[in-house]
Parts: sequence; C-alpha cells; structure tokens
Amino acid sequence: MRTVLALALALAASALAAPVPKALKVKTDAERFEGRWEGVSIEGEHGPQPYTMFLLVAGGKIGMNEKNDNSLVADQPITMTDSTSPSGFDVTWSWADKPTRNIFKVDGDLLYLCNTFYGGPRPTEFKPDTRVGQYLFVYRRVKE
Repeated sequence: MRTVLALALALAASALAAPVPKALKVKTDAERFEGRWEGVSIEGEHGPQPYTMFLLVAGGKIGMNEKNDNSLVADQPITMTDSTSPSGFDVTWSWADKPTRNIFKVDGDLLYLCNTFYGGPRPTEFKPDTRVGQYLFVYRRVKE
C-alpha cells in the first residue's frame, strides 16, 4: 500500500512540475497585439471609410506606414496600460507632443483599435466619439 501511495505522489509531483505545452498557454492581449496589421477601415467624423495604412507591433514598439515593406519599422515606444479594460496602450508619435491613448482588442485575425489623438481622454468602448476626436480603426493580420 505504501508503494502505491508513494508512486501516486511521485506521479502527481512530476505532473505539476511539467511545463505547460505551448498549445495550452493562453496569450496575453499584448502578445496577441504583436505582428503586422493591414488597415481595413477607419471611422471618425466622416463615418466609416476605407483605410490602407499598415501597423507593425514588435518588442514594445509600434510603427505605421503606407507600405508593408522594409520601410515599415516599429520605432515608437508604447506603454501598455494593464489597468484598463479593454486593454490599452499609449504612444507619443514622433510628430506629436502629446500621447495618443488607445484601447484595443484582437478577435481572430482582426484588430480593433479605438484612440484619441494628442492627449485626449482614453476611449472606453469601440465606438468613436467625434466630439473628443476619437477614431475606430480595423486592421487585418498580415499572414507571414
């Protein structure tokens, strides 16, 4: 009986110490945000419009460009805001003196990003408020 109990305890301990397979690990919102994204649409003061910019998010930085080529680099530091729900981040673009406050969600291969430019209040939902300069962007993940 003691042998069976010792064997059961040893098996249980080894199962607890085993690493979690990658397929079972749940990615954080920040990890799911990383990658190349192609613009689909923008909604703001003029209603929904097509949007053709590209985003690159890598290593805690973000970049934006009209082309998905070597000129697209993630060179602007971002600060993730762990305390917001939905998830958010701030970035001060090189052409701005105040941060752009963003919320985002990744749904499959789509990225929804709602922001307020130049120091305005952070959006609280994925619906642009044109009174305070908020925009809703939709991007599709670029397949590598």
